[in-house]
Amino acid sequence: MLKLENVHKWFGSLHVLKGVSFDVSRGQVTVIIGRSGSGKSTILRCINGLEPIKEGRISVEGELVDAHSRHVHKIREKVGFVFQSFNLFPYYTALENVSLAPKIVKGLPPAEARAIAEQMLARVGLSDKLAAYPDKLSGGQQQRVAIARALAMSPDLMLFDEVTSALDPELVEEVLKVMQDLAEGGMTMIVVTHEMGFARRVGSRVLFFHEGQIAEQGPPEQIFTDPRNENLRTFIQSIL
Repeated sequence: MLKLENVHKWFGSLHVLKGVSFDVSRGQVTVIIGRSGSGKSTILRCINGLEPIKEGRISVEGELVDAHSRHVHKIREKVGFVFQSFNLFPYYTALENVSLAPKIVKGLPPAEARAIAEQMLARVGLSDKLAAYPDKLSGGQQQRVAIARALAMSPDLMLFDEVTSALDPELVEEVLKVMQDLAEGGMTMIVVTHEMGFARRVGSRVLFFHEGQIAEQGPPEQIFTDPRNENLRTFIQSIL
């Protein structure tokens, strides 16, 4: 479904991604871990065409991702993105936030967009919050609305960028539960996270990013119980 080949990215003179290559098969949950500044969030933004790459290739279902192309929106319809910050429209209800993109981007009739939004909000456990505005929702509920909003576009691939890092600890689990349900339902996902329990429980494969490169990758059990890279061993010891 997704293929990255020798991807490089600079911000000015800062070389952020240094030849990153990996692929993702349909239904796979790829978890990316690593220290801040290792390139984890940048790779997600490149996959979605939010950041242009300098060298290499990224393709989604055989289509080349080109951030400068006027057709990049077609890639973004296939690739849902849930950010650390919820980015909900404050003056729209949960239902309006979720139904907006299907109406504007896909051109669906309002009734059809509403039906999809209701279905997606039910999927994340928020059927009772359709008329609620963001400031009346907890952080966990707002993040679940953001997930429903991405799902409303029927993406083939979902990207999650530290979606629990801005939440109070007691709200983290409700969002992780929604993500686990999506994974168990067969959604193809790439998840950047510091939630090692989630990574170990749900991930099909774990990639450890270090200084803009994949320093080690493998199944969760191997990564967490038998890390071979010294930087990975130090990282795991520091967070577990």
